[in-house]
Amino acid sequence: MKRKLSLSLALMLLALTAAQAVACGDSTDKKGNDTTASSSGNETTTAEETTAKSLLDDLGDKDFGGRTFTFLDANGNPAAHVNIPADEETGETINDLLYQRDSVIEDKYNVKLDYVQIANANDGCAALKNSVLAGDNDYDFVMSNLMSGGLGSIATDGVLANLLDTPYLSLSDKWWSHYMYDNLQLEGRMYYTTGDITPTLYQMPACVYINRSLLDKYNIDTNFYELVTTGKWTVDELYSLTRDKDEDLNQDGVMSDQDDFFGFAPQMQTLMTESLLVGAGVDLSGLNADKTDIVLDFSSERTQNVFTKLQQVVPHNITFEGNSVDTGKVFSEDRALVTMHFVEKAINTFRSMNSDYYILPVPKYDEAQDGYRSFVNAWINAFSAIPANADLEFSGFITEALARYSYEVIRPRAYDITYKAKATRDDESAEMLDIVFDNVYLDFNAIYDFSGMMNAFNSVLVDQTPLASTLASKLTSAQTQAEKLVQNWVD
Repeated sequence: MKRKLSLSLALMLLALTAAQAVACGDSTDKKGNDTTASSSGNETTTAEETTAKSLLDDLGDKDFGGRTFTFLDANGNPAAHVNIPADEETGETINDLLYQRDSVIEDKYNVKLDYVQIANANDGCAALKNSVLAGDNDYDFVMSNLMSGGLGSIATDGVLANLLDTPYLSLSDKWWSHYMYDNLQLEGRMYYTTGDITPTLYQMPACVYINRSLLDKYNIDTNFYELVTTGKWTVDELYSLTRDKDEDLNQDGVMSDQDDFFGFAPQMQTLMTESLLVGAGVDLSGLNADKTDIVLDFSSERTQNVFTKLQQVVPHNITFEGNSVDTGKVFSEDRALVTMHFVEKAINTFRSMNSDYYILPVPKYDEAQDGYRSFVNAWINAFSAIPANADLEFSGFITEALARYSYEVIRPRAYDITYKAKATRDDESAEMLDIVFDNVYLDFNAIYDFSGMMNAFNSVLVDQTPLASTLASKLTSAQTQAEKLVQNWVD
């Protein structure tokens, strides 16, 4: 396995690993290291590999004669979003699992896996685009985010392969996102997705955190795991849990995220709004029956009821500096019973908490809703694509093999990474994470934000502006932008 990285980024990542910190990288061509200090264990890995190979066997045998398969990691934050292993096992969980995965694939299919990392999504995707347009075959697979010049920006430039026409990819299977498979194809064309092939998948879904220590203070003995598994974890349950819990601790008449207590302390910006709406079963955009057009329709009675109910849940008295509530500070200091963020918060911030906590999926609107849904952060480097000029037989096969193996071997260890060594790391907590990971959700409006509709949704929940009038000024231009995306997507 070969890695291409710069010395400056290597030194930066070494310092970050030693400090257990998270930061953004600005250099190009270097690898990142996981900041999780848990070892993977040889005996366990051997057993897991045996299980994983049963999935690989379904692909059949291949011998690629030592051919090189090159990953491009167009990564805006390689220290936090680790998709590349080092040249050896280091004792870091993700690194070692990726290293072992790659070794298995290399040996089984006689292929050489090579990595190139460009530590900026815009620069990395620009390099991919230039390579394809120049007729070069530099890359076989690309990992990046969807925003800020990432894959979402180049999807309509003719430089990404249609995944639906790529041999071997089973995009509706459990190691890929079934919601993205349903939501992100138009006229038989799909250019990016996400799945277990990129371990940053285990950081990006939205989830709810409940402080278990504070539950005792309020004499709450609810079995939250049972609520989830029986389909009864709903918005009403979240509201019942968090209402009437706010306290102005310093008696200054201002409810601040810096020094007061809250029943519910979410971010209070668009990612919060998207997470709550998606969890409650609202599609931020849809597709018509034959998946040829994007549909923006928020007129149903159910959708209006969801907004009304969520307006009750979202706090309206919380003050904060900057763009969002400091959820890491308020929750870590035991000043919030509940918060909502992405799974990466457990890895990067809550690992040092003294108090234990639950991780649950975002609640459903009601018990009648069909399952939980986990909105994902499109800024995280967890999305997959294949260059348009790649050998699709080769790229499709190796990509699918990596995804299958990752699902069987790497995902079970994601629980260790997320939960540290706390009491929450039990069978039930693993089941909660499976629900979160199995139902990651994105749609076109969440990615392309037609006419700024995400801010409009946020205004309805946070500022309690009327839904109909707030969206009225947006829908016409939003539909025009959606139609333009459809045209560019299929041309």
